Formats: sequence, C-alpha cells, structure tokens
Amino acid sequence: ADRVSQAQRDRKIEQGYASERTAHFEIRRQQTQPRGLPAFGSVLEAAYAKLAGELGSGPPTVTVILYPEQDLHRTYNQRDWAIGFYDGRLRLSGHEAEGDAAPKLIAHELAHAFLHYVYAYMLPIWVHEGFGQWEEGSRRRSEEEKRLEDGVASGALWVPLKWLDRRFTHPSGRD
Repeated sequence: ADRVSQAQRDRKIEQGYASERTAHFEIRRQQTQPRGLPAFGSVLEAAYAKLAGELGSGPPTVTVILYPEQDLHRTYNQRDWAIGFYDGRLRLSGHEAEGDAAPKLIAHELAHAFLHYVYAYMLPIWVHEGFGQWEEGSRRRSEEEKRLEDGVASGALWVPLKWLDRRFTHPSGRD
C-alpha cells in the first residue's frame, strides 16, 4: 500500500518532467528547469566511475530526479533540511544539484545506490551514511567530532553499534 501510494505521489509530482539519458543515468527534471544537464551528467558519470572503481560494480542504470525544493520534501515527507535521498532512485534538489556542492551531494547519494546494489539490505544505516560521507571527500570536523573519533580510535571511548543505528533512524536535534 505504501509503495502504491508513493508511486501515485511520484506520478502526480513528475507530470510533465523531461527525461534525458547518459551511459548510466536517466535524468528526470521539470521542463522549466535550466538545461545544464550535460555538465550535470558529466558529474554523475565521474562519481559513477569512481565508485565503480572502488566497489567493482554498480547498478547498470540509476534514475535521478531533480525536484524543485517543495516537491522534494513532498515526495516522502522529507525533513525540510533534506537536499537529496536515495530510495531506489536518486532524488535531489534541482537547486542544490546546480550549485557548488553538487559533486558532494551526488557522491553521497550515489554511494547509497552502489551499496544497495552490491550488498542489498545487509548493511545498517550507519554504514551507508558513513560511506556516503566518506565519498563526499574532505570536510571540516567539529572539535567534538575530532574528540569522539580520537577516543574511539584509542579505545578510550566505545560507541555501541545499536546506538549508531538508533541515531540514524530517530535523530534528535543535537544528532
């Protein structure tokens, strides 16, 4: 019932979307969105090549949907801070996909697609999110993150795996 409901919402939101293809992607977007797709397709293909080199294989075709911000949040009732997610298709904010952060956003979300293709449902959410962040590349860590990572690496701190899963499925404001 949930999948049927989601498909009906998708169909309604995506009416009139244009579709273009690259070697590994079907890219869907509103016809009124800017036509920067050749550059966007190149960023997608570069991220795909990197992940395929790291994991050995990836999904033959990935559907990428570029939404206006309000439609992205309506698709799965996503939190207002979400700028992309993977649920079998890469769903991205069209505005963010055109910005400077696009390569990191694409690397993160495409990492989920590759992990799902290679491992199906065998990996916990925290592995997906950690790998997605790793694929984004360098980022500034807060002092608290550095302290936590140093403590875990030294053995002084221990983070239960069950705690990690719970924090990703039920984040608090601080998480």
